[in-house]
Amino acid sequence: MPTFPIREAIAATPRAHIIRLDLHGEAFPYLAGQAAYLQPQGADKRRPYSIASAPEQTAQDGLIEFLVGTVGDGSSGLTPDLVRPGTPVSIDGPVGSFTFPAHPHERRFVFIAFGRAEQALRIREQGGVQEQQGPEGES
Repeated sequence: MPTFPIREAIAATPRAHIIRLDLHGEAFPYLAGQAAYLQPQGADKRRPYSIASAPEQTAQDGLIEFLVGTVGDGSSGLTPDLVRPGTPVSIDGPVGSFTFPAHPHERRFVFIAFGRAEQALRIREQGGVQEQQGPEGES
């Protein structure tokens, strides 16, 4: 498993952080909607997290983003001390099949998500799914 350092760790809520791993120029190809297993140095086990950055964004800036649960005792996610900038994180993946087809026949979609599944939809807003124009300019 490759290991990358945390470049940034931003408190998103009292119970979650956005972490950005610096890929140091290495490719990490994935599709919008996939996840990866993460294990920061010092963590007792690896856990799956949805990738929160669009593939195009990761390819452009060399950072891959995750929203991780951070609870003081580590009972539901990671402890805050494990998500500090500079902490090495082993990453295994990508995994998962909640991806969008390249050329769907349908024209309109409704997505509803709660909790962690929200991240898969968030990246669609960032460019993970490009809006396609119909023959008369309608979307």
